[in-house]
Amino acid sequence: MEKIVREILNGISVRDNLIRLKEELKEASYIDAFLTCISFDMDFFRNLLCHEDAKVRKNIIKIIGLCGLDGLAPDVFDAYQKDETQFLKAEYIKVLKQWDCKPYEKELLNRLNKLKEMQKGQEWEKHTIAELRQLNEVLTNLGAVKKHQFIGGDTMSTMILTTLSGKEKYLKRAIDERIGEGKTTLLRGGVRVQSSDYDNLMKVRCFQELLFVMPGAAKLGGAASEMVEQLIKAGLMNYLTERISGLASIPFRVELRGVRGDSDKMKLTKQLSAQLERQSGHDLVNAPSNYAVEFRFHKKQEGDNYSCYIKIGLLSDERFSYRRHVLPTSIQPYVAAMIMEIVKEYKQEWGQILDPFCGVGTMLMECNYRQHAHSIYGVDIYQEGIEYAKQHAKKAKMDIHYIHKDMAEFTHNYLFDFIVTDLPSEGGQMTEEKIAEIYETFLEKCYEWMSEDAVIAAYTKSPALLEKAIAGQKKLCLITHTDMYKQGKSGLYILRAKRDAI
Repeated sequence: MEKIVREILNGISVRDNLIRLKEELKEASYIDAFLTCISFDMDFFRNLLCHEDAKVRKNIIKIIGLCGLDGLAPDVFDAYQKDETQFLKAEYIKVLKQWDCKPYEKELLNRLNKLKEMQKGQEWEKHTIAELRQLNEVLTNLGAVKKHQFIGGDTMSTMILTTLSGKEKYLKRAIDERIGEGKTTLLRGGVRVQSSDYDNLMKVRCFQELLFVMPGAAKLGGAASEMVEQLIKAGLMNYLTERISGLASIPFRVELRGVRGDSDKMKLTKQLSAQLERQSGHDLVNAPSNYAVEFRFHKKQEGDNYSCYIKIGLLSDERFSYRRHVLPTSIQPYVAAMIMEIVKEYKQEWGQILDPFCGVGTMLMECNYRQHAHSIYGVDIYQEGIEYAKQHAKKAKMDIHYIHKDMAEFTHNYLFDFIVTDLPSEGGQMTEEKIAEIYETFLEKCYEWMSEDAVIAAYTKSPALLEKAIAGQKKLCLITHTDMYKQGKSGLYILRAKRDAI
C-alpha cells in the first residue's frame, strides 16, 4: 500500500494506482492503515478531486466514500457543482447521500428540476438519468420532496384482480360481498372490477394481484418507442398523477409477459424502460429494485399487440401482514383464502377446527379470517413451524392453540367440525411410499377426530396419492374435488364421514 500511495503522490500511473487502492480498501480493515500512510492529510483527497483526468476523479470519489470521510462532504459537494463531466455527477451524489445533505438541499432540488427540463442526446441522457435517480433518493430522504403515496381513494378505476384459473367465480363472490353486485365481470384468471372502494377491495383475501386497467392501453403495437408514445398520448401521466402524489420522479419497473426468449425479453424490457423515462420527461425513473409502479406488458397470443396493466405498489396491502415467516413448503396465503371460499359451499359453520399439518399456521389464519371459529387447533411435527405459527397468531390477535406433535399421536377430548390442511407432498426425503403412508394414517385419524357433520378439506400437491388413499378406506366419502392449478398439479378434496360408518 505504501508503494501505491507514494506513486500516486509522485504522479505515477495515478489512475491505475487509484484503482488498485480502491480494491484494497473494499476490505474495511485496510482503511486505517491507508489513512495512517497518508498521515490523515485530507489534501491528498482534495488535490485528486481537482485532477484533470475524469477517471481519476471518479476513483477518488469512490475512495472517499469507502473511507467514510464525512469531513470532506463540503469538498465533494463543491466538486459536484463545478464538475461538468456528466458521467461523474451520479457518483458524487452516491457518496454525499451517506452523510447529512441538509446544507445542500436547496441546490440539489434546483439541480433536480433543471435536469428534468433538459433534452439531450442518447449517451448524455443515460448519465443524466443516473444522476436523477440519485437526486430523487437523497431529496426524498431529506423530505425535500414528499414520498409518493396512493391518493386514488376517490378515483373510479377499472381493475383486474387475479386469482387461480378456474376459481374466478369464488373471487367474484367474495368481491361482490364487499362492494356490492353489478360492479364485477368474470375473466379468465381473474375478475374485472369498476370501483373506487379500495378499502373494501383490499379486504378481499383470495386474489393474488390487483392491476389497474388504463383506457387506451389495450392494443399497443410497433416498436418500444411507439408503444410508449401510445401510452403517453392515452394520458398515462395524468392517470398516474390522479392516483399518486409526490413531486419526485415516480420510480418504476417493467415486467414482460408472453415474450419468449430471455435475450428478446431483456432487450425489449430495456427499450421500454428507456422510452418511459424519456417520453415522460423523466417524471418516471427506472428503479427495478425499489419501485412504486410496475408496468406489466402482456403480449397477446395472436398478433404482435400488447396490453399494458399498471400495478401500484403504493396501494397498501395489509392482508397477510401477520405472516412474517415461511417454510419452503408453506402455502401461498391467497391460495389458502381461496380454499376457504370454496369450502364455504360445503360447510356453513366452522365450529371447532383442526389442522393436523399446520406449518406456520396460514391455513388456520385464513379460515378464521373468512369466518370466526369457536376454537382452533393446529398440530405439526416441526417445532420451527409451530413457533412461527404462534408468532403469527399473536400478530393477528387470534386465539389459536398450537401443539408440537406428530398428527398420528394427536388426540383430543372433543370432536372437530372442520378439518382443513395442506398435506405434505413428495420431495426431498418425502418419498412416494412415505407420503402414501402419511395419507392413509391421516384419513384414519380424521375419522377419529371428526364430529357427525364434520367436513374435511385436504389440499395436496400429490393428488394421485391422496385419491388412492381415499379409495382404499371405507369410512369417508369424497364429496367433490377440484384442481387448484393447471394439469392436475395440485387439488382440493372435500370429504365427509359415510353415514353407515357412523
